[in-house]
Amino acid sequence: MDTHTNSSVIKNNFKLYDIAVIGGGPAGIMAAISARNTNPKSRICILEKNSSLGRKLLLTGNGRCNFTSGIKTEDFIKYFGKKGRFFYDSFIEFSNSDLVNFFKKRGIFPSYEEDNKIFPKDGNSKTILNCLENELIKSSIIIYYDFNVAGISKIASGNIVQTSDELKSRFYYPEYFNIYSKSKISIFSKKIIISTGGLSYPQTGSTGDGYKLAENLGHGISEPSPSLIPLVSDYISSMNLKGISIKNAGLAVKSGDRIAGIKKGGLIFTHFGISGPGPLSLGNIVYELIKNKKEVYGILDFRPEISVESISAKYEKIRQTYSKKEIISTMKLMFRDIPGELALKLFEISGIDPHQKTGNIKKVDIARFLNCIKKFTFKIDGTLSINEATVTEGGILIKEINPKTMQSKIVKNLYFAGEIIEIQGPEGGFNLQKAFSTGWLAGKSAALNL
Repeated sequence: MDTHTNSSVIKNNFKLYDIAVIGGGPAGIMAAISARNTNPKSRICILEKNSSLGRKLLLTGNGRCNFTSGIKTEDFIKYFGKKGRFFYDSFIEFSNSDLVNFFKKRGIFPSYEEDNKIFPKDGNSKTILNCLENELIKSSIIIYYDFNVAGISKIASGNIVQTSDELKSRFYYPEYFNIYSKSKISIFSKKIIISTGGLSYPQTGSTGDGYKLAENLGHGISEPSPSLIPLVSDYISSMNLKGISIKNAGLAVKSGDRIAGIKKGGLIFTHFGISGPGPLSLGNIVYELIKNKKEVYGILDFRPEISVESISAKYEKIRQTYSKKEIISTMKLMFRDIPGELALKLFEISGIDPHQKTGNIKKVDIARFLNCIKKFTFKIDGTLSINEATVTEGGILIKEINPKTMQSKIVKNLYFAGEIIEIQGPEGGFNLQKAFSTGWLAGKSAALNL
């Protein structure tokens, strides 16, 4: 643990709190609100390194803020993998229904969309942030902006300040955390909640500061890696389909003879490869495979809801009726949701002249085209950097956190919330719900027994 102390700073800056929250993202904001709700008399502050709160929150859901999922509360942990059970108490204490009702009571109504995604009705992430900021104001939460935490130390209460017996009685605690900034300003608090996020989108302030603070306090960190990250493919890039999107496509990631992951969802072609909900959800799998020197291939299914046999049978019926139509027109009838630019590229790859009459196409050629529709295989060369990831996988080891309180098992009165805790969920509002739920539980737990 860092033992930095500066007596002159301590005595001249009497900023003493019951709870200090480090990081003003969704987890930190909700932790402060929950703490105030639990203990109305507690003194609470948020230490934010930026000049404003919730910068990353504004980017979520392409600026629309997919703040949770509409699935059953008890099913949430399934989406966080084998270790997802760790979040059970958090999701029960502050569920997706609780979150929806929290915003409803403050005039923000939900919009229920595809794949159980829930957005604010006006589709604006600023609406969510404004609501949270207003709640902080109502709760008299003190916010220190541009407070870049340099370190945390422990200090005995008697060394903080000589003051009146009344203040000593009010603020007596055996020891305090001294949270000091890079500009040598100290904040003292009985308890702290670290909710600094991960490493993704560093321009929003997520630069891994919390990992270093936790390590200096004795915590272990599982190696950070990108999660919900777009896939890089030179082959896809060479197809020049930038901006073309598919509403629902299947994507399988294959390495050797093993299918490492499968996901269905929206897909968009980019200048570097592919992005969208489906590819993003498989990004961490691809990252780990390539880090381990494995060759990785993607298999796209542009019509995952129908089998290749059904497609072939449908084509045979249409071929007889439209034998004199150009094959591109026939395929538009069969695959209305496949963009024309993509269809032309698949004809090219299949060696078919798109203007050839349907009745003149050889069975072997059409089989090759239909195989492109159902099993379009391409090499995946990597992912974008962790800076471009939606969230960061890895973080504070869950074995070192009490899941019923979010309190550290290593340092008393230290709590964690949000993305800084290892194990992230898929795209679809799961990680914001994790932030709000762990934040609520951490704030409530910290506010007890002050």
